[in-house]
Amino acid sequence: MGKNDRYNFEGTDDGLDSDDSDTQSMSPNTNSTTQTPDAAEDESPSIDTDELPYVLRRSGPSDGRNRITVSIPDEVKWQLEDFKREASEEFENDTVYDLDVRDYLIRAGLENTDDAIELMRADGFGLK
Repeated sequence: MGKNDRYNFEGTDDGLDSDDSDTQSMSPNTNSTTQTPDAAEDESPSIDTDELPYVLRRSGPSDGRNRITVSIPDEVKWQLEDFKREASEEFENDTVYDLDVRDYLIRAGLENTDDAIELMRADGFGLK
């Protein structure tokens, strides 16, 4: 199958579909195993950024996140700050942002919604 068949292109011959039996001249110093820069680039492993963990592919802490406003009591604010300090110590080589702390605590809470229901009951929900 030639390039015209592959690309349905009629035009001048650029020599891409020629083989060694063609009448192209080769100098005696030509090494047939030498790769062109383009061929070398094609062999390098490509990285699909979608396969990287979020913290490695993001360009900033708010990248890929929606902004919401939450009002919290002072006690919860102090707990957030304590957890941020703990997470920063755990991941000492990474920058842990306030957004990260809030995001992952919300996710953990969503995985344990029974705990959230119990906290709501303790604060008086369900008494009406």
